[in-house]
Amino acid sequence: FTAAREHCYPPIEPKIEILEFEGKDAIVVTVERSETKPHYLVSSNGDAGKVFIRLGSQNVIASDEMVKLLKPLHEYLQTQS
Repeated sequence: FTAAREHCYPPIEPKIEILEFEGKDAIVVTVERSETKPHYLVSSNGDAGKVFIRLGSQNVIASDEMVKLLKPLHEYLQTQS
């Protein structure tokens, strides 16, 4: 939990469970859909850094242009629900 709070802005609150699977412990991490997108990876000096977006099964770094497009789009979509 600490890393999610310290290295992500705005912070996220993942749900972590330990479940038994085939006789062994497995860690299940669930991150709910966020209402405060985009989230930034915070660098060790505290500066907001990279933004990642999900494309299919991969996480890729969003360009500055993509971040500028995503934030107003997300805010608009929130007003429509």
